[in-house]
Amino acid sequence: MTDRTMQEETTLRLPKIGCQSCMKKVTSALAPLNGVEVIATDIANKTITVRYDANQVSLRQIAQVLREVGHTNITAELQEESLAIL
Repeated sequence: MTDRTMQEETTLRLPKIGCQSCMKKVTSALAPLNGVEVIATDIANKTITVRYDANQVSLRQIAQVLREVGHTNITAELQEESLAIL
């Protein structure tokens, strides 16, 4: 059986990020999600870039975890388009 992954990479804008502690809270919240890897963080631009296996987790599930730790008004940059996911 072939392992088929559907890797997606997305930059998420989190307007409430203001410090390293905030970013650590976000990355720690995402760590338990299967198929999700935080590959870049940028506090100055209030963004994180995630790589995720769309067969295991959806972008909406990732956004739900971020909402649970206090982040709303999340936007995702997908293939040069911006999509508000909450």
